Amino acid sequence: MTRPIMTAPVVAGSTVTGTTETGSAEPGPRETGPTRRTREPHGDDGSIAILTLGWIVVVAIAVLVVAVASDLHVQRMRLSALADEIALTAVGSGGASYFGGESTRVLTDRAVSDAAHQRLGSVGAAPWQGSVEVLDASSNDGVSATVTLGRDVPLLMHLDVLTPWSDGVALTATGTARSS
Repeated sequence: MTRPIMTAPVVAGSTVTGTTETGSAEPGPRETGPTRRTREPHGDDGSIAILTLGWIVVVAIAVLVVAVASDLHVQRMRLSALADEIALTAVGSGGASYFGGESTRVLTDRAVSDAAHQRLGSVGAAPWQGSVEVLDASSNDGVSATVTLGRDVPLLMHLDVLTPWSDGVALTATGTARSS
């Protein structure tokens, strides 16, 4: 009875041995050349990791700055809506008729200012409205009210990049309403 012949795969740099029918191992031919390939050192090994880390930091800072700018924009829009609301309230308190009648009373600067301060001091005001100031409240022509509000808004996050604005950003908004 004969045994099957078994062979091993040839790997670069290894010695090939085979078995005979009797099972004894005999040495095979060797591959010529170096047994191990060596890499020559490069001067830029690892630079991709540093470059990637640098870009991650830049992108993270950009995202945070955009988040802060978006928050400031939302705060500015809130202040603008409040200025419009106060101007409408002042026009409504001036005696103008919304049903086609003529205005029975002329708006004064004092009436517009009183309406603005009364609205800011009302019980239903939002908590952020406590820091709002009336910078100007006037009526130039007796039928329209112009209200300018101001507020210092603290930044959303305290980043070193935004240090010049660490005390907050001063926002102003003007609202105008006219009786018809």
